[in-house]
Amino acid sequence: MGKCMGFFICVLILALDIIAAILGHKAEKDQNQVQHMKLWIFENKNPCQVAYALGLASACLLVIAHVLANFVGGCNLCTRVNHNEEASSTKKLSILWLVCTW
Repeated sequence: MGKCMGFFICVLILALDIIAAILGHKAEKDQNQVQHMKLWIFENKNPCQVAYALGLASACLLVIAHVLANFVGGCNLCTRVNHNEEASSTKKLSILWLVCTW
């Protein structure tokens, strides 16, 4: 994979994360504007369908960004490992972080 393609994928993942954050904040704002019902010590909010849809879209974008980042990073690590030599500590640490992200 060329450096240009790697840069494009990084920018794509960053854009997906930013869009997901914006959608998540908008969903939270919409949910906070919903009418509250209070009965003694119990408080209940009616669900907001718009907030639910925005939150679901935000979660889907984050999943796509996460899978894309791990797929690209995992393929990059796996294709460069020579099976006759032991992997360097940097590659081992990269694989460890790749596993820990899930």
